[in-house]
Amino acid sequence: MSLTYNSANNSFVYGADFPVVLDTVQTVNNSATLVDIPDFSCVLNANDRVMFRAVLHVLSTTNGTPGLTLRADCPASPTLYRVRSESFFDAAATTYAAALGDIDITWTTATAGVVVLDGLIQNGANDGDLKLQFAQETGTAVDTSIYAGSSFTYRKF
Repeated sequence: MSLTYNSANNSFVYGADFPVVLDTVQTVNNSATLVDIPDFSCVLNANDRVMFRAVLHVLSTTNGTPGLTLRADCPASPTLYRVRSESFFDAAATTYAAALGDIDITWTTATAGVVVLDGLIQNGANDGDLKLQFAQETGTAVDTSIYAGSSFTYRKF
């Protein structure tokens, strides 16, 4: 556990990490519509601050340009939203998001890889959930899967 200061609440918090491991494969097929990754979520109350890391084991067997869209979805109007992805497929790439929105990750050949998603979100006045979501970057009639063993860890402070 760590002692962390949350300036929005003007309080110190002993924070614990909450890890979740995906126990079943999650697959989308021919869909660019975001879907939730089960259990990769946490409740956010007004002014909560959360740090998180997701390690996603991904396989895309698309015929054209493979791709993945990820989103760390949260209640409307966060006062701070910083998300960074590092992807390791046929080449490494880093993508940043400073506002609520999608992160598109592409690579050149149908392959397995890993995406690491790190984030810091300061919630605004709205209660709700932080949820990790994914979709194919472009809907293609083959599977894009996030494999069991992928993990999500968060710490509220």
